[in-house]
Amino acid sequence: MNSRHWFNGFDPAKPNQACARGIVPKGMGYLGINQRLLALKQLLRCIKFATLNEIQGIQMKRFGVIGAALLLGACGGQHVREPAELGALVTPGKAPWLTVTGGADKLDVRGLDHKLTLQPSPDLAAAVQSQLGTQLASSYVHDLVVTCNGLTTSLRVDQDKSPGSVSMELGLHCSLWAHGYESARDYKTQPSASVGGGAADQAYAQALPKLLADGAGDIAEQMRGDIRKIAP
Repeated sequence: MNSRHWFNGFDPAKPNQACARGIVPKGMGYLGINQRLLALKQLLRCIKFATLNEIQGIQMKRFGVIGAALLLGACGGQHVREPAELGALVTPGKAPWLTVTGGADKLDVRGLDHKLTLQPSPDLAAAVQSQLGTQLASSYVHDLVVTCNGLTTSLRVDQDKSPGSVSMELGLHCSLWAHGYESARDYKTQPSASVGGGAADQAYAQALPKLLADGAGDIAEQMRGDIRKIAP
C-alpha cells in the first residue's frame, strides 16, 4: 500500500507543509505494526510543528468556552427561596364544620429563568380552609360538614404570552354531608394575578395570598351549587 494513500495526503518528506494544511495520518486501525509506528511518528511531527501562538489560541478558545459554560451554569443553577406570608388569610375557628388537608410545605414558581421556591406561612391548607369557610359562611345549613383533602397547588409564569402575570392551578377533593345526603367530587380552578414585567422574586410571594383567596372564592362558588342540591 502506498504511504501517500494511507496517510491521506500526508507527505513524510514535507511534514510541515502537510500539517499546515491540517493533514494528519488516518486509518491507523488498518495498518501493520510498522506502519502504525511510522504514522505515530508523523503525527508527533505535526504536533511539534504547531506554533506556540496556535496552541495558545486554542487554549484561550477552550478557556472561553469553559468560562461561558460555568457562567451559564451558575445562573441556571440559582435557587431563590422567598417567604410568603399568608397570615392575613387565616382566621382560626372561622368554620369548624369545614376542614382542608394536604398541600405541600413549599411552592415552586415554574417558567422563570431561575428556580424560585415560595415558603408559605401558615401552610397552604390552613389558608385555603379559612378562606373557604369565610366564603361559604352564608351558605351554611344545619348539620353541614365539608371535608376536603388532596390539596394541590402549582404556580407558573408564561414568559411568552403573559410575562407580567403568574397563574395558579388549585385543586382538591371535597365531600359534603347535610341532612343525611352526601356529595363528593373534585374541585379545580385557575386564578391569575399581575406581578408586572420583570418582577422581582418577592412580587410572586406577594401575589400568593391573592391567588389563594381568588381560587378559594371560585371553588366556594362551585360548592354552593352542591350544597343546594343536598340541602335545598
